Amino acid sequence: MITWFARDFQDWNAVRGVLIGTAVGDLVGGIVNIWGTMQALTNGLAWGTTILYALLLLGALYCLYTGSRRPAFTHLR
Repeated sequence: MITWFARDFQDWNAVRGVLIGTAVGDLVGGIVNIWGTMQALTNGLAWGTTILYALLLLGALYCLYTGSRRPAFTHLR
């Protein structure tokens, strides 16, 4: 919900804060998911969720890395 409501942020510092929070949440969620899968608390289908966490983490890190160098976002609505 936070990232949905933050989609119209114009201030880079606000966007950066949301991206850092998202990256930390994805990292912790991925670690817990891997731990649960390795301990056999979930079935083998949990690896799909682990891949999703990894992709979301990579997306947040990419946006953090390139975000401050790009011009302001323009919305075509």
